[in-house]
Amino acid sequence: MMHRKGLKRSLAMLLVFVFVFSLAAVQASAADATEPVRVNANGNVGDNSQTYDNVTIAEMEETSPEGQPLPHSPAVIVYAEDGKSAEVTVNEDISANANTGETTGTEGVAVHAVEAGSSASAEVGGDITVQAVNDSFGVRAVAAPVTHEQPGAGAEGGTVQVTVDGNINTTVTGTGDSAHAIGIMTSSANGGNTTVSVGGDVSATSGSDAIGVLSEINVGGTASTSVGGDVSVEGGKDADGIKVYGSGVNTAVSVKGDVSAKANQAEGINAYSGANSNVAVSVAGSVDSQGDEYASGVFAYAAANNADITVSVGKNVTSSSTDRNTGIIGVQVEADNGGNGVVSVGGDVKVEAAGNGNGIAAMVVNSGEATIDIGGSVTAEGANGLGVTAALTNVSDSAKVAVSVDKDVQGMDAGLYVEVTGDQISAALADITVGGTLSAKDEEGAAIMVSEQVTEDNLKLTVWQIDLNATGDAVVEKTGVQDGKLITETNETTKAIEQNINYIIKIEQPNAGATLKAVKKDGSALEKSGDYEVAKEGETVLMKVNVQDGYEVTGAFNGLGEKVELLKDEAGNYFVVVPKGGAVYLSATVKEIQKEDTGYVYIPPAAQNAAKAAEIATAVKAEAEAVKTVEKADATNEKGEIVVVAIGTLDEKTATETMKKDYKNLEERLVDATKALGTNAQAVVPAAIKAEVAEGAAIVVSQPFRSIASEYPATVTIQLDNADSFVGLMAFINGKWVKLDTVINDDGTVTYVLTEPSVLSFVSQQKTA
Repeated sequence: MMHRKGLKRSLAMLLVFVFVFSLAAVQASAADATEPVRVNANGNVGDNSQTYDNVTIAEMEETSPEGQPLPHSPAVIVYAEDGKSAEVTVNEDISANANTGETTGTEGVAVHAVEAGSSASAEVGGDITVQAVNDSFGVRAVAAPVTHEQPGAGAEGGTVQVTVDGNINTTVTGTGDSAHAIGIMTSSANGGNTTVSVGGDVSATSGSDAIGVLSEINVGGTASTSVGGDVSVEGGKDADGIKVYGSGVNTAVSVKGDVSAKANQAEGINAYSGANSNVAVSVAGSVDSQGDEYASGVFAYAAANNADITVSVGKNVTSSSTDRNTGIIGVQVEADNGGNGVVSVGGDVKVEAAGNGNGIAAMVVNSGEATIDIGGSVTAEGANGLGVTAALTNVSDSAKVAVSVDKDVQGMDAGLYVEVTGDQISAALADITVGGTLSAKDEEGAAIMVSEQVTEDNLKLTVWQIDLNATGDAVVEKTGVQDGKLITETNETTKAIEQNINYIIKIEQPNAGATLKAVKKDGSALEKSGDYEVAKEGETVLMKVNVQDGYEVTGAFNGLGEKVELLKDEAGNYFVVVPKGGAVYLSATVKEIQKEDTGYVYIPPAAQNAAKAAEIATAVKAEAEAVKTVEKADATNEKGEIVVVAIGTLDEKTATETMKKDYKNLEERLVDATKALGTNAQAVVPAAIKAEVAEGAAIVVSQPFRSIASEYPATVTIQLDNADSFVGLMAFINGKWVKLDTVINDDGTVTYVLTEPSVLSFVSQQKTA
């Protein structure tokens, strides 16, 4: 089902072609060169340094002065061995043209260092442009034990450094097997270190095969390549934007722009890591591959134990193909025999295929771990497209596939396909997270499709929404293919997998006035799956609303787009039962309460007007005097009636931090309640009046009664000793006393629903004797 184009080894011999002739030291001043530049440092020639303005080779010779064939003749060669150093500086451009010979290839710069302590470098201030019929390179940098006396000798690699300020362009017009166009090639071995840095773009075009950045034949060394612009390649047969092969080596390639590849078979990034290797590829922009028969955006293969490979793409990955008989892949990670492969994409992955198209393919063979993280959506168009494929095959030890997609995943036949085979099925785990909707575009498909051996223990699925198929199923089992069509069924295993799905609970917070929180039915925190709060099908989720002072909730809903009003349970909590398919999206509408104008204006103590500040100070003093009369019962108003005010305080033992904060805010704003009740009214506490508040409140009737609850709305109940004596209920909210509408219940109680922290005064009166 998956296709991987193998790494070609035909380029290996090119490492030695350029060194078949004798190198000689060149003495030159800073001037233009129209003949090939040869700078050599070895046992016969000491350290050598040369500088040129431009190197322009109009026509390459097919034979050397000694009559030897030159199938590969560079414009600039820098060679060092025996612990010596050689360097070339070209202030401006290098141009090499080898189109005169039918078998001739060329290079802009070839830099080679053999043996520890040897160093070779080239610095180019402008562009490198190469044109030829056959194998050609813009830059070839080798720190490997290959000498002109004996290719493959056991010498250690030296140090190679190439810097190009401008662009590299390689064009090959040939169409045969020896017509490779390479922008940059790096190799290192046996402790060698190769570094290539390009400030601009790298492009390669060939009638056969084209590669933008090639880093291979790396065994036991270090190779690093950086490109400041884009990498673009186009080939008549194959094209690879970036191609990396590492074994027992540290290899890194970074591109600050985009990578694109176009050919019959095209791959944006093709990276391989062998045993004891660390391969890293980073592209800040997007990766695009267009192939007539095959295309792959990113392929990362960790082939053995201690093989690590990491690929990161900052933006999008796209792959497209026009051939119905060949499948294409957006991102593929394969880990075999203990390898570890990781790919991250900051944006979307999109596959457009005439035939099979796989958006994401995460594969483990025998053992290992394949991890893919997508910051956007995954879309797989095509006749038999799959959004995400998780394949764990021939499992013999711990094997894990982890795929995370922040947004939606859609395939043609299936959004997600999971396959497990091998002797240790229980050791296989596909951990899949989809932050959006998981769906299949084909009406005969299914959002989730599994192979026969997959159980609920092999698949951990976390998803916000699943589009159910025509029969209302989320999961089906693939049993075969007949006449080009999938055959699927549902059974006890697929039902068990459905019940094990973790549905993401999303909450849209109001712009202002309240905060929402989702909890379990018993009030405890929801389960977590990664960074998400989740619940399973059939579980009840409560939406807790904490309303700020001066606001009220006008509606609570579930749904994105089309919203459905939430129900309330017996305790007044909003709730939703997680349906099959998920899509829980909680929200609420909140508005600011319009305050009744009582004519009373509250001015804070910090008022600048001295007269008003003095008035407030008088009010505060009056309140303090009123509190002193709490135990008296003979206070009357101007009509000779006893006025009773029920007052209370915060219970510090049961109060939450939020309650304490609200209480303090109320305390700072409290003024004399008697001003709102009458000139001669006094605050008195009758023992018969009791106040009870719904669960979540912390009040005790004894001091000025601040109604503080951890959750709103909360209901306050006042038990009156004599209902006939009840006058009314006053509330101090936002610096004003307002009279509240209340009804006396048959049981002699008065109730009021709190929507915010406030000061309540319960007023009753009796005739005096």
